[in-house]
This record gives sequence, C-alpha cells and structure tokens, in this order.
Amino acid sequence: MKNPQDVWSLRENSRILLEALRLFFTKREKEIGNLCFDKDDQLAVEFVTAAANIRAASFGIPLHSLFEAKGIAGNIVHAVATTNAVIAGLIVIEAIKVLKNDIKSYRSNMPMFCLLFIPVRSGYLDFTWE
Repeated sequence: MKNPQDVWSLRENSRILLEALRLFFTKREKEIGNLCFDKDDQLAVEFVTAAANIRAASFGIPLHSLFEAKGIAGNIVHAVATTNAVIAGLIVIEAIKVLKNDIKSYRSNMPMFCLLFIPVRSGYLDFTWE
C-alpha cells in the first residue's frame, strides 16, 4: 500500500474495491453477511474508502484519502447516535403538545405524524381543526 494520505485515482479505487471483494470472498467467506465495520480492519477500511470514492466521483464530489476516510468513518457512529437522540427529543416535544391538545404550537405541517408512534385509544384526544 502507498502512503495512506494519498488520494487514489478512480482507476486505483476500482482496483482496490475489486481486490477487497476478492479477499472477502476468498479469505473471509464465513464472515459474509455478518460483517461489522471496524475502522481498525484494514481490508474493511480499504473497501469502504474505494466504494465511497467511486460513488463520490460519479457525483462530482472530491475523493478522500484512506487516512481521511478512516477519520470520517470513526465519527459516523457518534453523529448517528447524536442525530437519533435529537430527533427522538423533538418527537417527544411534539407528542407532549398532542397530549396537551396544544394544536396552535405544532412545529410541523403534519401534526398527526407523531401519533404514529403513540398508542392512542379512539376518542381519547379531542382534535378540533380550524
């Protein structure tokens, strides 16, 4: 492998992606279907970097080096967990408004959306639409 801070060309990304797939199917066949991404797994990082760069190239997005991709991948889990927590909190706030029958302060143009997540008995809430 070259310097991990070099950005691979599209040709190199394609070669590395195909080689990573070959290695997964020949050396780690039993793991197929049960693989978990680990930023310390060199083969997995090379595969993800090459696949991401090929996709980025097709949309005109700048390519990243293996080093950059590894850093980005290490932050994704934290970003997803944080985003999920924020969205869950916002849904709870909207649900409280529904339970208080506070229709005027809804932040959504689909105020009934949060009811999809709350079991409500028929007739429990009295909605009046204006």
